[in-house]
Amino acid sequence: MIYANKKVQESPNQAAQHAKIIDTMLQLQEKEFVRIEGQTVWLRSNLWKNVLLAQNWMKCAHIYCNLILKYNKKSPLEFRDIETDAVIGKLNGKQVKVLLFH
Repeated sequence: MIYANKKVQESPNQAAQHAKIIDTMLQLQEKEFVRIEGQTVWLRSNLWKNVLLAQNWMKCAHIYCNLILKYNKKSPLEFRDIETDAVIGKLNGKQVKVLLFH
């Protein structure tokens, strides 16, 4: 879209994105692919295909925890593999660290 001789990108519908994140997380919890206990998110590591998808997934999980579980936006999350109990990622505020692919 062009506005005042500048190309402007339309912002996505944030409410629709949040609804999709919530729905996806609830489905994964029902299928027992994901479990959230305190500040720890337990998941199957095969949900993450590469670093970029893992980072996006972690941010979506953080949004879910903020909206549904009423976590503080700055509260850290730790991601662990359900089967091996290994730490596979950490999210602290806006800093995302994926440990699975290293």
